[in-house]
Amino acid sequence: MALEQISNKILTHTTAKTTSKPKVEERTTTEKPQETDSFDITRTTKGLKQALAAIDAAPVVDAKRVAAVKAELESGNYKIDAETIAEKMIAFEKQLPDTR
Repeated sequence: MALEQISNKILTHTTAKTTSKPKVEERTTTEKPQETDSFDITRTTKGLKQALAAIDAAPVVDAKRVAAVKAELESGNYKIDAETIAEKMIAFEKQLPDTR
């Protein structure tokens, strides 16, 4: 491919393999480059690092809640509501993807 510049125009010569005539494309050099989308990767990364730090700092198990439930179970005061448990199980099941 050969390029020739003649007064603000770029002529591009290309030859196709099937023909012997050169193809000439004309473009002006004043064309603006396309604008692209961008984002601030530093800000995004900083936010992700803060979120991960918060997750790492959170306890996996609420020890106070476990101790309270354990004490209620041992004393016989813990009431099990089977209907509420069933409703929550059904709601959870509905959130799962259908794998059938």
